[in-house]
Amino acid sequence: MGIELAIASAIVGGAASASQAAQMNRAAQNAARRAADQAKKRYGAIRERELILREQVSKRSDQQRLETVKRSARERGARLAAAAGAGVGFSGTTETQVMNVFDRRDELMATIGSNTMSDLKTIASQSQNQIFDTEAAMQNTMAQAESMLSSPFLSGLSGAFSGASAGYNLGAGLETAGIGQSFQFIPRPPTPG
Repeated sequence: MGIELAIASAIVGGAASASQAAQMNRAAQNAARRAADQAKKRYGAIRERELILREQVSKRSDQQRLETVKRSARERGARLAAAAGAGVGFSGTTETQVMNVFDRRDELMATIGSNTMSDLKTIASQSQNQIFDTEAAMQNTMAQAESMLSSPFLSGLSGAFSGASAGYNLGAGLETAGIGQSFQFIPRPPTPG
């Protein structure tokens, strides 16, 4: 009786464990695939955001440069017109004032250029940090998925041994209790009676 139960339990336990291991492996592979797909989409979104921000910074910088040139030209024109209206030619103080307008314009252009470069570096740094975060999350998911993997063969073998042990112990217990002699796995035809 104990041997029959041990064999039956070994078969059932081995099959169940192997099946469970195969399901866990499929789940782990799907999790890893989803993580890679999500990371790929996130990389694309990060790069797209970076390009949009770079374009916005460049447009703002171009606009500021244009405004600086226009303001400088208006100021230069106003100084020259004031000098001409006062009957003073382009000399001495007026020349110094006009040159100061150009000096201020050059300083503003340098500041605009510096700010633009700083903004572009900040955008690149933020994008790189987001990529690092995405990679870390993907690696974490991949490690979790890898830890879920197991060999269906070894799991089945382990389940078979556990099932055989449980079946043998159950059969031995039934025989000790006197139940095992009349218990059979194959049903008998009904006896007339």
